[in-house]
Amino acid sequence: MTAMIETVGLTCRFGGVVAVDNVSLKIEEGELRCLIGPNGAGKTSLFKCLSGQVQPSGGRVLMKGREISRFHPHEIARMGMAIKMQVPSVFNGLSVHENVWLAAARLHRGKALEAIVDETLSAVGFRSAEAREKRADELSHAHRQWIELAMLAACKPAIALLDEPAAGMTQDEMLRTVELIKTINRSTTILVVEHDLEFISLLARKVTVLHQGKIFVEDTMSNISNNAAVREIYLGKQWRMAQ
Repeated sequence: MTAMIETVGLTCRFGGVVAVDNVSLKIEEGELRCLIGPNGAGKTSLFKCLSGQVQPSGGRVLMKGREISRFHPHEIARMGMAIKMQVPSVFNGLSVHENVWLAAARLHRGKALEAIVDETLSAVGFRSAEAREKRADELSHAHRQWIELAMLAACKPAIALLDEPAAGMTQDEMLRTVELIKTINRSTTILVVEHDLEFISLLARKVTVLHQGKIFVEDTMSNISNNAAVREIYLGKQWRMAQ
């Protein structure tokens, strides 16, 4: 089976610093993968290499078997990759409905467009007319994150890269975000970069741990949380205190 996204010996250097070091990663179609690691592990650089924001120094990136290592971000987006960064990127002066309508209009027209907008807004909790007509800048941080997830879902991407989608949320908001991402995962392959361990444990089927630019281990979150080497390298004192 051809992987949805794959790297082969991927390397990314910034001057004398090797941010991503010979990483070979494979994410299958329909998978929901979480990527974790300490600060400086190479998560952001890997994320940017996958999406075309940074061109790798060596190795290859393949999407559905096609090499995209030298593609520009807009070319990769046209192939079906969507990106959600940590800070929500929404149109503040537009309503919730208008934000999602604009995203969906890239692919849909007429009755199909209205149907996908209604379906997506309902899925993320904007069911009432009042909620849908609120401007994005009138909403909480969590609701703005959910608008962006709705905009992403409306585009029906083949794969979505999510950068810390639960950052700054309350417990209840985080749990709601878990459910939203699982809903999107029904039709979209997802890679999540995240630091919240509870969030990861509720979400991930498989976790990749990066350390010093390399893949340290790939396993279930349960096994990773019981891995003494991972606790020292990534979780450290914070994890031991939590226990």
